[in-house]
Amino acid sequence: MKKLLITMMLIMAAAFVISCGSDDSDDSCTDGAFLCQTSALHQCEAGVWKLIQDCGDKTCNEQTGKCEDEGGDTGNTGDTGNTGNTGDTGNTGDTGNTGDTGNTGDTGNTGDTASAGCEDILSCISACADDTCAQACFDAGTTQGQTDYQAWYTCFSSNCASPNNNAQCSVENCPTESAACGIEFEVDNTYANPYGTVTFNFSIDKVANTNSADGVGATQSAFATGTYGGAALSLVPTGIDATISSAYYFTDTSGNGFQVMQYSLSGQTLVNPVVILIVDEKNFAMGELPVSLYNTGKVTAFLVDASVVNSSLSIDCYHAFAEGTANITTLGDVANEGALAFTGSATWYSPKNYADGAGDITGAFSSPITVCAAK
Repeated sequence: MKKLLITMMLIMAAAFVISCGSDDSDDSCTDGAFLCQTSALHQCEAGVWKLIQDCGDKTCNEQTGKCEDEGGDTGNTGDTGNTGNTGDTGNTGDTGNTGDTGNTGDTGNTGDTASAGCEDILSCISACADDTCAQACFDAGTTQGQTDYQAWYTCFSSNCASPNNNAQCSVENCPTESAACGIEFEVDNTYANPYGTVTFNFSIDKVANTNSADGVGATQSAFATGTYGGAALSLVPTGIDATISSAYYFTDTSGNGFQVMQYSLSGQTLVNPVVILIVDEKNFAMGELPVSLYNTGKVTAFLVDASVVNSSLSIDCYHAFAEGTANITTLGDVANEGALAFTGSATWYSPKNYADGAGDITGAFSSPITVCAAK
C-alpha cells in the first residue's frame, strides 16, 4: 500500500529532522558551516542546513565547502575519506525499511543505493519511528531522489502546515514537486468523509480454531455498533432475526492472528453489511492498540458487503476502513480456545475518500478492491 504509506509520511513529515536542505533546525548547525550528505554539499544559514551544490562524481569536502576532484589534496583532509563510510550506511538497508516498501525492487536499479527516487525515500520514511531511520532512508536514495525530496519538502513544509499536511495540500500547492515524488490526489466526494462511526465491545470465553466444535467462539450479539454512509445507516440492519459475532484464530502462510466478524441473518439468509476486525499475532498485546490502515496500525477493521459461496463468506465490496483505537482487556491463549475481550471506537472512511486528506486510495492496495456504492 505504497500510496497510503506516502500519505502517512506527509502527516509525519514535520516529526523528522533530516539533514537534506529542509527548513528543519539543527542545534549543531553553526552559521557558515558545511555538511556533506553523500554527494550533496550543504551550508548552514540561519540555523538551517541548505543545499548549495550536488557534487555528482566529485568529492564533497565539508572542510573546504567545495566539490573537489578526486585525488591528491582531498586525501589529505581525511574527513572526506571518512564520509566515504556513508557507503557503509548501506547497512541501513538492514533496518528493513527500504526492503519493506518493496518499491526499490520495482525500480530495476542495480546500483549501490538501497533505494531510488523521492517516492522510495518517502515510502521508506513512512515506516520510521525516529530521525536516525529517516536519515538512513534519505541517505539510501539516489542523488536525483534526494534533490527531488529536498525540493518537495521545502515547498510542502512552507505551504502545508498542520492540519493541512496532506496529499491534497501537497498536490495543490506543490504540483511539480509532488509529481516528482509520486504524490497524487484524487477524491470521489460522493462518498462522505468521514463515512460513519463505530463502537467496539466484545467478550468471549473461547476463541474458535480449526479444531473447535460448532458454536465455539460465537455469540448472538453485535460487537460493533454505529452508522455508515452519508445516510447514516445502522451497522445492525433492521428487520433481521439475529446478529452474530464470532471470533476465530486463523493460521496463514503470511502470519497468524485472530479475526472477529459480525454478520446478521434473516432466517438463514445473510444480511449486509459485515464488520470484520483482525489482529495479527505479531501485534498481540494487552491495552490500547491503534486501529488503522496506516503503518502505525496494529488492528485492521473494515466494513463490507459479502455473500455466501460454498458455505464460505466471500467479500463482494468494501464500504469503509476504520481509524481509531481498540483496548484489549482480555487476551488468553486464543490459539487454543483462550478468552478474548476488547472495547474501542473508530471512525469509518471510504477508500474513495480516505482520512487525513488521502483522497482515493483504491490504487494503493496490492490487490485490486471493489468499493461498494456510496450510501
